[in-house]
Amino acid sequence: MISAHSIADRITHRHRRPSQRRSHHDLDKRGPIRTPGRGASSTPHFGLDDDIERVVIIPSRPKLYWPIAPPSNYLGQLEDSFQLQLVQERSSLTMEDCIFTQSINSEAGKTIDGLWDIRGREEPYLGVSNFQSRRVLELGPQSGYLTSYMASQGAQVVGFDIGYDLTPDVIVAKPEESVSCANELLRAQGAVQNSWWYHKRIGCFDAKMVYGDIYHLPADLGMFDISIFPNYLSFLRDPWEAMSQAASITRKRIVVTEVYSKESCSFARDSLEHVSLWAPGSRQVSNLWWAMSPGSVVDSLRQLGFTRTRVTLHNQLQKITQDSSDGSVSFYSETPMFTVVADREWSI
Repeated sequence: MISAHSIADRITHRHRRPSQRRSHHDLDKRGPIRTPGRGASSTPHFGLDDDIERVVIIPSRPKLYWPIAPPSNYLGQLEDSFQLQLVQERSSLTMEDCIFTQSINSEAGKTIDGLWDIRGREEPYLGVSNFQSRRVLELGPQSGYLTSYMASQGAQVVGFDIGYDLTPDVIVAKPEESVSCANELLRAQGAVQNSWWYHKRIGCFDAKMVYGDIYHLPADLGMFDISIFPNYLSFLRDPWEAMSQAASITRKRIVVTEVYSKESCSFARDSLEHVSLWAPGSRQVSNLWWAMSPGSVVDSLRQLGFTRTRVTLHNQLQKITQDSSDGSVSFYSETPMFTVVADREWSI
């Protein structure tokens, strides 16, 4: 996850309406739509066609940044018919419709670079090695790399992401800008959600996806053996409520992975002190609400009944982009992270 502006900058183009027409010169370059009647042709024409540029109609296909409408109270999403509907609606998604926050393997076996590359470092990131026959709730699955990994390990994974008609949590300096900034984030978030479905299609992994309000989870999700927050809590206005919601439907274990913030830990004598800093990034426009220390997560989960805790520190590869005289340069850098694994004393 990144700031609202940064993630919006990665939107390569806005979706066009199916009724829009493009010049045949623009099909590959995706240039601006040209107005018929103003183009010059190298071939002479006579009569009424003298000043008409030939155009073609692009066949309509779903270009989804955001689904149209939610089901009533977000119920019934786990039904096979609903999941099939989601698959069919997204069957024509291409890479251009997506923002990849996690690196994945393409159909040709090549790498699609994401903002994070977790490949080969899954176990320290998740803090769990045994997923066989476990029912797992993944809150904030991003581009689905961890979804596919857990499914390959025998887990029955259900991903959860922000609902169709909800506004994401965003920090803005000027209240009057909150709507426009939230809309930019919605468009970007929709493209990230597209990447999950694109990955599911080319990776053929078995998992389900549901949407809703993280602070009021759908009532029919059922119980899970494990709930996982993969670098997600710090982007929520109220991480405590999100953990409370997950705890209410988790039998045994909650896993939280976050960036190991130097800012929050510098205020603590050790990493297990209960420190979280508000708005650690830019306070102009951001969806990064908190910098958490491991201790703040441990204490929260203990209060929720998950009293057996273990903290591990590890590094993950994060994509860094820097501007130079020759343009922008991107590379992957080791970023410190922590994972808290918290179990109940007795499963429910």
